[in-house]
Amino acid sequence: MRSNTRNYILTAAGTLAILVFCPELQAIQTITLTNTPYTYEGQSVGPYTASITPTPGAGLLVFCLDGNKTYSSTTGTLYSFADSSFQNLSGQSTLDQHEEEAAFLASYSLTLDPNHNNITADEGPIQLAIWSIMGTLPSSVTVSSTVNSAAYAFVLQAQNLVTTKPNSFSPTSTFMSTVSVWMPTNYPTVSNQRFITVGTLPPGILTSTPEPGTMVFLGTGVLLLALSRVRRRRC
Repeated sequence: MRSNTRNYILTAAGTLAILVFCPELQAIQTITLTNTPYTYEGQSVGPYTASITPTPGAGLLVFCLDGNKTYSSTTGTLYSFADSSFQNLSGQSTLDQHEEEAAFLASYSLTLDPNHNNITADEGPIQLAIWSIMGTLPSSVTVSSTVNSAAYAFVLQAQNLVTTKPNSFSPTSTFMSTVSVWMPTNYPTVSNQRFITVGTLPPGILTSTPEPGTMVFLGTGVLLLALSRVRRRRC
C-alpha cells in the first residue's frame, strides 16, 4: 500500500473516531415540550411530553432538572448514560449519585401513577424532589421534613435506593441504559433547562426499599433520637 493511501485511511479513521466519541461534534438536536399539563405548588411539573429532533423524535416523557432556569426550544445534545460519549450533567466524564437519583425518581413516577391521576401525591412531589436533589429548586420553593414533606420523602427514598443498590445504577446497567439526558449547548453558561427522560425500571429494583412515607418516618425518628442525646448531654 502506498504511503499516501495509508495516510488518507488513517486520517479518515481518526476523523470518524472524533465524530463518534467527541460529544461536542455530535448532531445538534432541538427539544420542544409538546405538553405541560400539570401544576403543583404553583410550578409546572413533569412528566412533560417532548419531541427531540431530528432524533429520536416525538412521544418522549421527560422531567425537568432545573427548576431555577427557564425553558426554551433550543439546541443541545441528547446523551444516553450508556453511551461511550456520555458526559454527566455538569459536563464531566463520570456519572454522579445525584443524576442516578434523579433518573430513578423520573422513572418511578410511572410505576406509582401510570395514568397520571394523582399529580398531587406523586408527580408533583417527585418533580420538586428532583430539583432538590439537583440543587436547582426555584427560589420560591422549599423541600424539607416539614415543608413539602412528600417531596422530601422521595429524596430520602432515592438516596437510600441508590446507596444500597449501586450496581443497578451504573452507566451500563439494565436500567440506566434506558435513560437519557438532554443538555442545552454550552451548559451551564446558558440559562436553559436540562431534561431527563423516563426510563424503564427493571423488576425487583424496588425490593426491600422503604416507601416514601416510611422514609419520612425513619428520618424523623433519627432526628428526634439525635435531639434527645443532645439534651441528655446538656443535663
